[in-house]
Amino acid sequence: MSAERTDSDESFARLRPKHAILLATMACVAGGALYTLAQCMLDLPEQDGLYARLAWWLTPWGAQVSTIEADLHVRFSIGLDKWQTGPLDFAIRAVIAGIVLLAAHSATFVVVALLYAKFGRPPYWSDVGSGSILWSAWGWSAFAACWLLPVAGAIWTVWMKLVETLAWVNYPLIDTGQGYLAANFAAVILGLAFVAGAVLHRHVVAAVTADSLRCQTCGYLLRGLPEPRCPECGRRTMPQARPAFGLLGAPSSRWRPAKWTAQLAIPLALLCAPLAVPTVLLRLPTFLQERLPTATQATLKRLSKDPDLIPVRGNTLCLVRRDGALGVVRLRFRPRRWYDVAYWPSEAACNHTPPQIAESGPLVLGPGLTVDLRVGPWPLTYMWGSQSYWWLRRPDSSFDVQVVPPDEFAGKLPWLERHPQDETAP
Repeated sequence: MSAERTDSDESFARLRPKHAILLATMACVAGGALYTLAQCMLDLPEQDGLYARLAWWLTPWGAQVSTIEADLHVRFSIGLDKWQTGPLDFAIRAVIAGIVLLAAHSATFVVVALLYAKFGRPPYWSDVGSGSILWSAWGWSAFAACWLLPVAGAIWTVWMKLVETLAWVNYPLIDTGQGYLAANFAAVILGLAFVAGAVLHRHVVAAVTADSLRCQTCGYLLRGLPEPRCPECGRRTMPQARPAFGLLGAPSSRWRPAKWTAQLAIPLALLCAPLAVPTVLLRLPTFLQERLPTATQATLKRLSKDPDLIPVRGNTLCLVRRDGALGVVRLRFRPRRWYDVAYWPSEAACNHTPPQIAESGPLVLGPGLTVDLRVGPWPLTYMWGSQSYWWLRRPDSSFDVQVVPPDEFAGKLPWLERHPQDETAP
C-alpha cells in the first residue's frame, strides 16, 4: 500500500483515498469478525458455570459458592447444538457487525472533523488543506478503533450472563435495561470520537511546515519575524517549536494526564454502569435513598445485605446449630414442594440416635410468599425466591446455618430415607 510522507518533523503516512477506503473496510470487517467470534465464544454452554459462580461471588453469600457449584452447572447446561454457528451464519453476522462499526465510525469521524474545522485553534485546518488529510485520517482512525465494538460487545454479553444467574435467585445487582444498553453503545461512540480526534490531530500537526507556524495564543502567522516573539500578542515563540493544535486552543502539557485519564475513565464508567449504578445507589445515605423512586427503593431493599438472610436451593440440607443442638431442614421442590425437619438436642447424637423431633409435610405458601417452619424450639422462615431457590431467614446471628448437599449426610442421617419420597408426596 503506497503512502505519501509529509515534510514536517513528525512524519505521518498519508493514505490516498482508495487506500484509506480499503484500510477502513478491512479494519471494520475484522472488527465485526472479532465481535462475532467473541459472542460465539462467550455464549458457549461450557462458560455458563463460570458465569454463575462469578455472579454468585458478587452477592453477599459468595462464600457459599462451593455448596451450589454442582447445581449451577446443571442449571446452566444448555445443549451445544443450540449454540453452534455455521460458517455462513458467522460470515453474515460478521459482515453486519462490520457495517454497523463502519457506519458508526464514519458518522463520528464527520462530527469530530466538523468540530476541529470550526473550533480548532490555531487555525491550521484551513492552512494544511484539510480535504487532503481527511481520507487518510478516516482510514487510520478506523484501523485504530476497530477493537472498540468487540470489547464493548463482550462486556455487555458478560453482564447479560451474570444477570441471568442473579435473576434466578432474585438478586438484581446488575441492571441491563435499555438505558444501560445505550450507555454501552455511547462508550463505543466516545471511544471512536477520541480515536478520531487523536488521529486528526496527528495529521494536522504533521502537515504543518516550518513556514506555516502560528502563534498558540492569537493564531498570527509566524513567518519572517525579526525576533522570536508574536507581533500581535507579544507571546514569545521558538522558531523550531513543534506545532500545537487542539479544540478551543492548544492543550497545556500539565493537563495532558488528566485528559487521557478522562478519555479512558468515561467510556469505562459507561461500560461498567450496569453494575456500578446499583452498587453506588446501594451505598447512598439512607436519607438520599428515601428520595429515590419507589421501585428503585424496593430494588435497593432487596440488595441490602441481610446477615440473617441465606439462599437455599432445592434438595439441599440446612444445618442449623445453636448451643450444641442441631436442626436439619430439607426442601424438595419437584414434583411437589415438600419439607423434612429433624431436631437433636445434642449434635453428637445425630449419627446413632433418632431425632427428638421429626416432621414432614407439603410447603404451603403463606402471606408474602413465606413458609414458617419450626425446627424444635426454633422458628425459621423461608421466603420464595424462584423456582429453584428459597431464602432462609434465621431468628438472629446466634444461629449458625450451613447449606450442604444431601449426599454428604445421607449415610449419617438415616432418617432421610424413612421420610416420604417426592413421588409419593400427597
